Amino acid sequence: MASYAYMIEYCGEYNQNYDCITAISFNASFNQESSFLMNEPVYTEKYDGTRIDYGTRYSEVAEILINLVKKDYSDFTNTEKRAILRWLTARKQNSWLKLYDQDGEEICEYYGRFTMVEEQTADSRVIGFTCTFTSTHPYAFSPIRDVQQTFTGKEQIIVENDSDVVDNVVRPY
Repeated sequence: MASYAYMIEYCGEYNQNYDCITAISFNASFNQESSFLMNEPVYTEKYDGTRIDYGTRYSEVAEILINLVKKDYSDFTNTEKRAILRWLTARKQNSWLKLYDQDGEEICEYYGRFTMVEEQTADSRVIGFTCTFTSTHPYAFSPIRDVQQTFTGKEQIIVENDSDVVDNVVRPY
């Protein structure tokens, strides 16, 4: 099932900079209804048969499929094609992919990189792109929330951290 994000941001640039609209879906093996996270041990074996344990890693990660088409549904020129390919594939390190709703509010973030960007053609004209973003985690991250509080005296505040990450810490600044 596809969902529509009004805007995506990757490496500080937005799909709107390229006059594109987006449709987002998830791959079949990892979808929005998955409710499990499998961990695999990561270790090396020494010459004497003992192991050095490095912890665990996730056995599956999230893959987000993003379709890009021009707002007016026209064809992409060669210059526009190269600009989009440069935007999505030029980075060799992981970066944040941020999804926004129609009000400009951030929905969620994924950390990873685009691993495949395919041109969608009709009669040798490029009419869109199908892009696969592979996250380093099997879940999305919530955007950072700023909470401001004014104290009038001595008060107790209870902060509930609903994160699934055990080592996650809420810190004042």
